Amino acid sequence: MTKRKTGPEDRERGRIEVLPSGSLRVVVYAGVDPLTGRRNYWDETIPRTHPI
Repeated sequence: MTKRKTGPEDRERGRIEVLPSGSLRVVVYAGVDPLTGRRNYWDETIPRTHPI
């Protein structure tokens, strides 16, 4: 087995985006579908709860 890389050259696994409404969208890589070979991403929007 090989060890997973660590450090600055390691690939990002997700991102957080600030939407115009002030809400946040979180997108995370969730692996590859074993049947189709397609990449899977998990995403969720968190509503703005406090005024800026």
